[in-house]
Amino acid sequence: EIMYGGHITDFWDRLVDNNYLAIIMKEDLLEGAELGPGFPAPSPEGLSNQGYSDYVSANLPEESPPMYGLHENSEIAYLNSATSAVFDTILRLKAGSGGGGGGDGGGVD
Repeated sequence: EIMYGGHITDFWDRLVDNNYLAIIMKEDLLEGAELGPGFPAPSPEGLSNQGYSDYVSANLPEESPPMYGLHENSEIAYLNSATSAVFDTILRLKAGSGGGGGGDGGGVD
């Protein structure tokens, strides 16, 4: 009876936790569920650990904002911000790279 990240401090906490787990954690918990947009949960029938790994590798959709519960436009905002940061850095580096040479400005006699 180990619950990672939880706080079971006494008998009553353990009793409540065990009851919730008995109600929620069922064999068919993920049956027909969608683990992400466009990514259905695999049927556990006949799949080994390697089978699950192969299923995920073959069927996991490309990363996108909806995979993380974000709006589609959030990627556009992120890319605009990243591009702006890159160009600001380039301009700062260019502005600080002046000067050079030195000398008295005179020609060779």
